[in-house]
Amino acid sequence: MHQGSMLALAVALVLAGGDAGAQRSAPPAYFLVPPGLLQLGSEQRDQLRRIQRDLHARRCALDGRILEAQADLRELYDAPERNAEAIGAAFRRIATLQQERLEARIDAENRVDALLTEAQRLKLVRWRRGQGPAPYPESLPYMMHPGTQTGDFEPLNIEEPEQRPAPPSGGAR
Repeated sequence: MHQGSMLALAVALVLAGGDAGAQRSAPPAYFLVPPGLLQLGSEQRDQLRRIQRDLHARRCALDGRILEAQADLRELYDAPERNAEAIGAAFRRIATLQQERLEARIDAENRVDALLTEAQRLKLVRWRRGQGPAPYPESLPYMMHPGTQTGDFEPLNIEEPEQRPAPPSGGAR
């Protein structure tokens, strides 16, 4: 398949969000705040939508460039004689693009944090750390921590495993 066709197919799949008939069980990866988690005002909702649209556009553009760089890397590996310097440069290009994608996500999260109240920010931080409610509790009740179903956001108490004694030094028999 031609490189441009592969890119067009990948971008179409990203924009379509996968299988249109599939039941949604989690927000798309570019969601910064799961729907229904925070009680946002209309101004906050509008700003959040703009931030999410901006992040989505940046990610799609970067994803396309990453796919092109990966195709270039495959061609370098498939060459009759592999050029270590060119392969290294291709790897660095992919890593740089992935870093840009990460920085775009962090920038968007910081912009979201700036528009939230302190209570909303605390709730979002707990969700990001896995201590808040599932984004779609009606479809995933079995995955929720028991305390989160009522809005009680106590952190999970996970005990450290007990230490095992060191094996005797003398070797195995």
